[in-house]
Amino acid sequence: MASPTFSDSVGQFRGVAAELLAEWRYELARWVRELLSSPWMRGGEVVQLNVGAGEVRVDVVASEKVEHIGRTLGAGEVAAREISTLLAGSERVPRGTTDVAVQIPGEEVLHRRFELPAARRSTLARAVPFELERLSPIEPDRLYYDFTVLQSGKTKKQAELEIRIVKRASVDAAVALAREAGLRVGAIRFAGDAREASWRSFPVDRVAWLKLKWRQWNVLALAGLAAVLAIAALFAAYLRGAAAADELSAELDAASNRAAIVHRLAHEIGDVQSQIEFPLAQKRAPFLMRILSEVTRELPDGTWLNEFELDGGKVHIQGYSKSASDVVGEIDRSPLFANAQFMAPLQSAQNGNERFDLSFDVKGPSDVKPRRPHARVTPR
Repeated sequence: MASPTFSDSVGQFRGVAAELLAEWRYELARWVRELLSSPWMRGGEVVQLNVGAGEVRVDVVASEKVEHIGRTLGAGEVAAREISTLLAGSERVPRGTTDVAVQIPGEEVLHRRFELPAARRSTLARAVPFELERLSPIEPDRLYYDFTVLQSGKTKKQAELEIRIVKRASVDAAVALAREAGLRVGAIRFAGDAREASWRSFPVDRVAWLKLKWRQWNVLALAGLAAVLAIAALFAAYLRGAAAADELSAELDAASNRAAIVHRLAHEIGDVQSQIEFPLAQKRAPFLMRILSEVTRELPDGTWLNEFELDGGKVHIQGYSKSASDVVGEIDRSPLFANAQFMAPLQSAQNGNERFDLSFDVKGPSDVKPRRPHARVTPR
């Protein structure tokens, strides 16, 4: 026995995929039809003429709520005038209402179920008339009918259908009565059946049908439109945000490039400044050493410093001494210093020492002042 080739395997896969896709489309279409035909989808108010044996009852139907307006006995022109009078005199019916639904008694509808080979709905629609001759004793040209596909049969090769059959005379009489009353039939319904008659098979006014559908589904349609507009607004906001983000990214890149240039220039300026200040520092070092040496020489015995600060022509020192008051006198007697004064009160320390905080001016060559505004030396 020859093993299956690759082409055979691909063909089998395509066949299975086609069956699954057809099954999915069938289930989706059935769900949509059931949803649209369900009573709770009938959101708008509809004037409904319930045509029965010898009488016509006029109701206002909103979803599953039915409000009775009135009724008329008989048929023909008299019944049509009475229907017009009921509609004109009712506060529940908006003035100018012309689009109505007609309901046929349920006992006049014949329901039959049968099976056909599974196929597209359009193909089934062409096969149903041949089954109609078998299912009804009345000639097909004297009947109105529609059908719905219920489910797959015992095998996937079979489809189960339900057909509804009504005598043309009953439907045409109800439609003629509505038209004689100046009304247009936008829907034909059957008592006890939530599914309306197909507008393709029954004498339904297309314009009135569209108006009734809009009245029933306008809330859902507007909600869907609002959802679409909301999605469009979010998408537009996303596009604007993306454009703004791109623009901001470009600005950040430009700013980053400018910052890199500024950083490089600052580094170069720092190098140049260091090159300029190096000889000044070299020139200033002997002067600083001279001041530090003079301070050390003038301090009395038993005195030591823990901070020395030179700021331009001003010297600030802190330390400890056996006699802190002598420190001021010694500094003032120096030919290099002047204006010695304590910056804070003297404080007692351990071993009889006093802590002092002293500042004084330098009388040395003022032309040798460092360019840096601050220099600090802290003896260890």
